[in-house]
Amino acid sequence: MRTGQSTVALLLLTGIITACASNTKERPIPPEAQQKMFQELTHKLDFDRDGTATCTDIEKARTHTFQSVDKNADSVLISSEYRLAKFEDRAYFFYEFNQLDTSNDHRISLNEYLSVPKSEFTAIDQDGDCTINQPEAVAYLKSTLRDRSKGDGKGRKNQSKNKGKRQPSRGQDDITIPPIEG
Repeated sequence: MRTGQSTVALLLLTGIITACASNTKERPIPPEAQQKMFQELTHKLDFDRDGTATCTDIEKARTHTFQSVDKNADSVLISSEYRLAKFEDRAYFFYEFNQLDTSNDHRISLNEYLSVPKSEFTAIDQDGDCTINQPEAVAYLKSTLRDRSKGDGKGRKNQSKNKGKRQPSRGQDDITIPPIEG
């Protein structure tokens, strides 16, 4: 008889926990926090520091990276130079040298280098106008925050001691989410 009572109690407890978990609603983000999120994202992506994050900023940043990894300053990248670019911009991590060398001359020109899609920028720029506005920035950061709160992608909840703190930047496309206050 005790086993039956334990089973009923366990099922009741599971039902209560499930109901509580599914009842969680997303809290609205105060306007000041939205503005701060937008400013931080814009600052991170605004290469020319004109106060606006645009596709041109990504191209300028990538051109700068291209020039900095072009060690012999011959305006093309060879394989060993291209390997350095992968550490500067995460987007290049997924492209092998031969994929970008469309001219098959064993060198990557600036045009070939810039052909890599700006996938993270495109994900943020929902209306496709090549400029990130506040609603786009907030929507992107909220979805990223929501994804991070679900876990680390390995089936575990993120149990970091640094929860809510900014992490250091690791590249042009690595966007850090500011903590939401309020």
